[in-house]
Amino acid sequence: MNSLYNGIPKWHLWSGLNDITKNQDYSFGLGPSSSGVEGLLGISRIHIDPSENNRQGRVSVSLANRSYIWRTMGTYHSGLGKRNLAFSVSASKRFGTRGYIEGTNYNATSVYGGITYKPNNMHQFGLLTCFSESLRGQRAAITKEVFELKGRTYNPYWGFQNGSVRNSRETSRKATITMLNYRFHTDRLEISLGASYIYNLQKRSRLDYFNTNNPDAVYYRNLPSYYANLSRDRLSPDVVRVKSSFLEQSQINWTALYEVNTKKTRKGKCSYLLNNDVILDKEWLFSLKTLYEFTSFLSLHTGVWVQHLKSDNYALIADLLGSTYHIDVNPFSNTKNDVKGSEKKQKGDTHKYAYNIMGIKSESFFQLAFNFKRIDAFFSANYSKTAYQRNGFFINESFADNSFGKSPILSFDNLGVKVGGSYKISGNHLLKGFLIYQTSPPTIQNSFVNPRANNTVVEGLSSFTKKGSEANYFFNSFFLKGRLTGYLFDYSSETRIAFFYAETGVGNDFFQQVSTGLGRRHWGGEFSLEYFPFPNISLDFVSSFGHFVYTQDPDIQINFDASQATEDVINPVGKVSLGGAKLRNYKLANGPQHAYALGIKYQNLKYWWVALSGNFLAENYIQIANIRRTESFFINPKDPDGFPFPEVEDGKARDFLRQEKLDEIFLFNLVMGKSWKLGHAYLNLLVSVNNLLDLTYRSGGFEQARLANYRQYANDVSQGMPSFAPKYWYASGRTFFINLSYTFRK
Repeated sequence: MNSLYNGIPKWHLWSGLNDITKNQDYSFGLGPSSSGVEGLLGISRIHIDPSENNRQGRVSVSLANRSYIWRTMGTYHSGLGKRNLAFSVSASKRFGTRGYIEGTNYNATSVYGGITYKPNNMHQFGLLTCFSESLRGQRAAITKEVFELKGRTYNPYWGFQNGSVRNSRETSRKATITMLNYRFHTDRLEISLGASYIYNLQKRSRLDYFNTNNPDAVYYRNLPSYYANLSRDRLSPDVVRVKSSFLEQSQINWTALYEVNTKKTRKGKCSYLLNNDVILDKEWLFSLKTLYEFTSFLSLHTGVWVQHLKSDNYALIADLLGSTYHIDVNPFSNTKNDVKGSEKKQKGDTHKYAYNIMGIKSESFFQLAFNFKRIDAFFSANYSKTAYQRNGFFINESFADNSFGKSPILSFDNLGVKVGGSYKISGNHLLKGFLIYQTSPPTIQNSFVNPRANNTVVEGLSSFTKKGSEANYFFNSFFLKGRLTGYLFDYSSETRIAFFYAETGVGNDFFQQVSTGLGRRHWGGEFSLEYFPFPNISLDFVSSFGHFVYTQDPDIQINFDASQATEDVINPVGKVSLGGAKLRNYKLANGPQHAYALGIKYQNLKYWWVALSGNFLAENYIQIANIRRTESFFINPKDPDGFPFPEVEDGKARDFLRQEKLDEIFLFNLVMGKSWKLGHAYLNLLVSVNNLLDLTYRSGGFEQARLANYRQYANDVSQGMPSFAPKYWYASGRTFFINLSYTFRK
């Protein structure tokens, strides 16, 4: 269920079906898996077979102030009946006019149905399907300046229209999954066959504007910092005026957008429109897995699977905001986006770009496992083949020779090997160790430089390498149990693509930044302990200490549109190599690298319980801008010989390039529950409160890459109010979740 586009699991496909998907098991870290050689972080298996559930039903209602306000859910399992049939059905509805963050509306529906037929103990047939539909208003990362003016719940993406909140950036999804499976089982042999079809439609909206003012309330020219840097005075009249204006109008002014679009001078032509970036994925998956037990101590897993993706991508005019048509021309280069199509586009028309991506991945694997009294061991290997191809449906005038039709087929062959074992010192002590070597293909996302415009692929694109080792010690006694883990994971030769507008030492433009040869290392340790001082009280301690850094300096190439006016073009080729970016030993922005939690739980014999935990999070860094770590950062674009700025100082440069570490955080969370037995039924109440002390903190962030030359960056930070400061994600304050469920067994 991992996406070929970005490698991430598609969790949203079954979002809201908690009752159905709660039965899971995990292969942690590098442990053995019935699916062969997986990645370095293990695998989750979700069991949704109706025959695995006893006959029961459950209805629940929830209240919250996080993403949604309320949720209702109902589930029924028939259990395996006299006709050897079992079925399950489930449905949920989640809704909220806003979550904790302003303007984040939420509306989601999910439905599941499954049936299993077991004619005897050897054969089992299953048909499962689920449907999900959702609409969510998005939030924005904001600078410290904006946070100090508006607070942590501020979101610039929305505004009032006719008295109602309207978010300009909404994500809507509609998806169905249909699965057929067959299982054959004897004492020694198990065969599983599966086929799945996924239909996944996603739309992301955003405002586009043409030859007019940027509608974004936090556009840098709408903020006090811009005028403070212009005047070199943080208290100038312009700063005071703009601050007052921003506080009065800090949301999208929908009324003003309609007024501009409906001016008589526009003659129906739009200046603003609401665009939908659409992705329609149609995906087939086929799998065959076998398990054969040669003896009580020797078994063999084998398997093959194929994943085929057709992904249609296009931009759709969702709303012309009072106007009647749009001219589909790039406003920066004055070139047509769709040479063969009509230049005049209306609501519902495809514009800007249209293409599809075909992706196919096939894999075969085996795992040989040995199980003895004290020693377990396994060896597994896999081989996979992956191919991608883009097919453009528009002739983009800026890339007339490279936008329409099919790209070359990108093909990657990969293999992986994993070995590991365990040693039972005694019934209470266990040792485990694992090693892995694996190559993996780049994702679709990191293969095509600018797929919305052309067929260009990353130069020298190749697979990347993953190597890892892990060791575990488990101990267990009557009142104490725990785990100690150490790990080392290395990734090398990775590729990353980023999109942004920047002012660099070689010129200004909207760039596609291609970073190749990236390397990173994750090493650290984990320790967990559970102590039972009394039968009804447990103490938990969990700690994670990590060191996650870049280990290689990647090569940076920037790509751009070379069809603009001659005086504005950096070069006619449309790309510049900036050489290496000095990233080695910078920290990865993967969240806190140190985490510690201490919890206490009390369980009463009258079926109620309460748990309190304290969590300390540290060593959390923001994402750095790679382009700022290249030599081009110091080059004066106005110097004909490409010399650096004369005012560059080593000490100041180190300050500019120092990675920001976010504040350490200490959070308290509280969870309580109560259960009542009502004949053959149960009533359960669950209450949880996160961030009990209502602390304000930043959970993550990133550097803005716009000012990618030394002089402009120095000017921007000189007054202590930078216009292009890092942007942060401010976490929610105190939030709650209340769930009341009723479970019946007849």
